[in-house]
Amino acid sequence: MLFRYLILILALAGFAKCDSTDQNTCPEGAEVQLLDLTGLDGCTLVFETLDGSRLEPLNLNAQDIEKVVGASYKIEYSERPDYASICMVGTIIEITCIERI
Repeated sequence: MLFRYLILILALAGFAKCDSTDQNTCPEGAEVQLLDLTGLDGCTLVFETLDGSRLEPLNLNAQDIEKVVGASYKIEYSERPDYASICMVGTIIEITCIERI
């Protein structure tokens, strides 16, 4: 019985997943550029918004999308003030939707 519920939950999660191949996948998303700040202590890939603000994603590696440094993306996210960062270059976020533009 538990196995059936697990399969149902996984199937529903797959339908709800943000698909990077759909057009206008993230219609309310912010336009950002992916930067590699690996040279700074504790930093890896971060986003920079059009106004120069930086966003540190918690779950970028979990996203099923090609990560290309210098490329533009549209992302929807929620700020996560309950997390701290070693990098400390921007606001910590959790991505809820991402698409390359």
